[in-house]
Amino acid sequence: ATRFSIALMDSVATVLLPGLVRQLAQAAPQATLACRASNHELLQSWFDDGDIHLGIGYHPRPPGHLHARIVFADSWALLIGHAHPLARGRVSVGKVLQSPLLKISAAASDVYWDLIVAGMAAAGGAPRLGASVPSFLVAAHIVAETELAAIVPMRLARSFAARLPVRALPCPLAMTPPSFG
Repeated sequence: ATRFSIALMDSVATVLLPGLVRQLAQAAPQATLACRASNHELLQSWFDDGDIHLGIGYHPRPPGHLHARIVFADSWALLIGHAHPLARGRVSVGKVLQSPLLKISAAASDVYWDLIVAGMAAAGGAPRLGASVPSFLVAAHIVAETELAAIVPMRLARSFAARLPVRALPCPLAMTPPSFG
């Protein structure tokens, strides 16, 4: 049986894996898919050692000898629980700057948080840190049960909103759109 190994962040896995697993089962029923959590520090050595065949995630500066291609581009969402104060009325940059945020340090990296900090700085503010977690999946459940907000890719936010008591709103901050490859 053929075995494919992929490294990906939980945010990308949540969005892409259901369809990928379904397509692989139809196209190659004897194949298996082995997934591991992505790690920016180890990704290059995993490829070099043959431990993975594909890495999918937010990689703003992939190693030069690896072939990189954008799989999909996205926009940013503000993920909030139904009881969050921002769920009532119009969401503005000022309201986002005042709201405590959940910091998500996925894949052993602060790359997402750095983009949020830059977006808030461009708007004349800084994030109010409410809590920090290592996973987008954990973050969605915390957002659902608290008054913390999280800034996440829109496709992921919509996936969470379809399954959890959270809302996915367009983020009003001017931030570089995330692209994944």
